[in-house]
Amino acid sequence: MEKTIGFSTGAVYQFADSLSEKTIKLFDQMGCTAIEINWHKNTDILNKELNIFLSDCSFEKITMHLPSNIKYSDNFATFNLLLHAFYNFPCIYYFLFHPDLIEDWRILRKVKLQGVQLTIENMDNRKKSFRTLDSLNTAFLNHPNFGLVFDVNHWIVNGNSIESIQPTIQTLTQNNIRICGIHLSGTDFHQPLFKSNGGKDIIKSLSIVPNHIPIIIESILKNEEELKKEWDFINKHLT
Repeated sequence: MEKTIGFSTGAVYQFADSLSEKTIKLFDQMGCTAIEINWHKNTDILNKELNIFLSDCSFEKITMHLPSNIKYSDNFATFNLLLHAFYNFPCIYYFLFHPDLIEDWRILRKVKLQGVQLTIENMDNRKKSFRTLDSLNTAFLNHPNFGLVFDVNHWIVNGNSIESIQPTIQTLTQNNIRICGIHLSGTDFHQPLFKSNGGKDIIKSLSIVPNHIPIIIESILKNEEELKKEWDFINKHLT
């Protein structure tokens, strides 16, 4: 069995409509077995039709990054936004939050549905929290129903080495933290791996990731040529 891998729709925002049927079908035609719907802002429209586009494709895992321009509090607006995502997109494998935006974790318990996997990711060096192993361990101790999407780029920009990626994933697993997904991009802020120093080694460090766990490529790409070059580069070195 091969790795489950594909792009975040946000990877193509510089040259394409990230949430269009055309973009989703492009990823499918490239051979992606995973896709992450990047609902970047709560002002973006997520129509039910998007779910139809997704069901027409052959992705094995479909995930969703929830908006990162709001605070998740125990209020009606947050409740409605989450219900919209959970009910209209039953195909989603996990829903991902930026944990520093969660002001009241109770709202997430209120809207939790059977079979809905909620996840958080480790944050980058622009954030004040959820950047270190200690802060992640504390978060999951207090909220054990959550899973983790381990962001390789965020880990590196916080000053950690490429060599530390594998042992960090192993340590997280040993601490009973469920790793539900991987976010993959290069050494600078979401730099394409084919442009990154050590890009090949970053990719190879994910050899220990079980095949069923989706690896989501978040590299920011300038055009379709770069998209295909990144896809070929990653698949060449991923085992």
